[in-house]
Amino acid sequence: MTESSEVVMSLEQERETEKRKNNVILYRVSEILSDDVEDRKAGDMAFFHEFCDEGLKITMSNGDIEQMYRLGKREQDKVGPLLVRFKDEETKREVIGMAKGLKLARPRYKEISIAHDLTPQQRERVKEVRRKAMDELQEEQQKDAGSANKGNVRIIVVGQTSAKPRAVRVVAMV
Repeated sequence: MTESSEVVMSLEQERETEKRKNNVILYRVSEILSDDVEDRKAGDMAFFHEFCDEGLKITMSNGDIEQMYRLGKREQDKVGPLLVRFKDEETKREVIGMAKGLKLARPRYKEISIAHDLTPQQRERVKEVRRKAMDELQEEQQKDAGSANKGNVRIIVVGQTSAKPRAVRVVAMV
């Protein structure tokens, strides 16, 4: 690969990251069963406002949301992720920051997860960091097979949108 093609790819990656910086993706948000696209869009918008008010405890106006649509092809037995593009990055940060409060929300909202809209390269980096951390964890567990220091371990990757994401272990003792 030539130096100029690397520069072009780097600029393209930066543009793609910039384009996604105000976006979040919501997973497991049920969809209205209507054939009318406008009904489904209105249902998604109404649910999102309710979700913000009741689940995240933040007030969201229609002016805060630039665009909202489902990702992927519509399928009968599968719910597509919901992409929400905010007018500014501050609103997105507020939504992401309040996501931890979903643990205490009504059951209807607990199943929903919120994620940054990552580029394919960022997703690949996150997967690699998580895989390495899981491999290290498995090696440690094999070495300490008889140890009483066991618990449920969850690997969380922080800094997903940065150039150097890192893995953090969260241990819940059994």
